[in-house]
Amino acid sequence: MRFTPARSDRSSAPSGSYRVTQLLPEEQGDYQYRVKSAHDAHERIVLESQLELKQLDHTESAFKK
Repeated sequence: MRFTPARSDRSSAPSGSYRVTQLLPEEQGDYQYRVKSAHDAHERIVLESQLELKQLDHTESAFKK
């Protein structure tokens, strides 16, 4: 998945590839997910509307836990 942080959160959350680690309850009609970046050790809670599915090509691999 690709995550684009809200404008107010851009200083602490890098855009880029994330792995979904947990589905969380819906909030105001938008599902929430716990995601982990390939670039740092932090997990974040994001809304489904902030995520974009990214297809991996043959030169990429999903990062490990």
